[in-house]
Amino acid sequence: MTIKTIIQIEAPVSKVFRDLTDGKNLKNWIEGFKKLRSVSGRRPNKGSISKQIFEDSKGLMEVEEEILYYERNKEFQVKLSHKNMLTLETYQFVNQGDSTRLILTTNIRLIPMFIGIFAPFMKPQMKKSQEANLMRLKRLLEK
Repeated sequence: MTIKTIIQIEAPVSKVFRDLTDGKNLKNWIEGFKKLRSVSGRRPNKGSISKQIFEDSKGLMEVEEEILYYERNKEFQVKLSHKNMLTLETYQFVNQGDSTRLILTTNIRLIPMFIGIFAPFMKPQMKKSQEANLMRLKRLLEK
């Protein structure tokens, strides 16, 4: 399942990239995010591994994060692993002078595969959540 979201942020690409890749900012724009714990390497460097901790009505959830690709002000790719889901998030940054076009493409594989039959029902909610997170990021950066 693939979800693609594109937003325009009225801030320079260097600021958008810096603030999006800074683990300290995640709690300010990702719903339910509580903290980031480094396992190896240093985020946002390629190959670094961290644990993302989320909280929702069902309690805490831990997701392993691995940075797969990092090209300053251009692209940032993260693999998120959880027992029920494998997610690849690719953020592309398009410099437009004083503003930035941010393109987020998320590829999701549900585990075990039979859960995938529910994907068509889950996709609209996941897209809505992705869009809401990016709108929070937009508001944060346009202050």
